[in-house]
Amino acid sequence: RVLFRSTGAFGGTVGAKDMADQDRRQHVRVPGPFDGFRLGGLDTPVRICDLSRGGCFVDSMNDSPAPGTMLDLRIELPNQWWITIRGRALYPRAGYGFALQFTDMSQDDRARLDAELISLESGVRR
Repeated sequence: RVLFRSTGAFGGTVGAKDMADQDRRQHVRVPGPFDGFRLGGLDTPVRICDLSRGGCFVDSMNDSPAPGTMLDLRIELPNQWWITIRGRALYPRAGYGFALQFTDMSQDDRARLDAELISLESGVRR
């Protein structure tokens, strides 16, 4: 069930492909934005949009990874918690960033993410 329908991560109109993507979504999305880092040899600042239990959109002006590429992110949640997530790049949006499906995170980080999403969905900050 999708409770949040975006007009697009960057304020544009939603096309037929975007609507189909939203209909496939399994988790409620919180628009953000959230600060984060793409982890690697040199941690790269990124902005996170459309955060959900299952994934997010990584707003990045740098080159997007090829679909299927595994990478790690650190995301700052509004309550000052940082969570670390491993994910798989799904598809790039040229000039904007890429979609990421979460594949692994610690139980503590999963609990933090779940609590924050519930709080943000209800409009109440914990």
